[in-house]
Amino acid sequence: MTTLNGHNIFYVPQMVNRIQVRFPQSRRRRIRKKWRRRECNWRTTPNMELLIDDATHSIYGHPLAIKQLIRHCDLQNKNWR
Repeated sequence: MTTLNGHNIFYVPQMVNRIQVRFPQSRRRRIRKKWRRRECNWRTTPNMELLIDDATHSIYGHPLAIKQLIRHCDLQNKNWR
């Protein structure tokens, strides 16, 4: 477990945004429902937002978002030295 300024950091790879990128030509509800089930019609991107829980002193986020946070904190600490 990683800590940052007394906060425990938890990696949550399920924090992603799903965006439907392909749509059927037909506007019928039945066809749209079928297209919605197919995974190839969707694109997932990591959610770069962090959830900070002050009650438990925890930070939850996608691994890429946490990596960016740690990199940013390291740069800030180098500037203060």
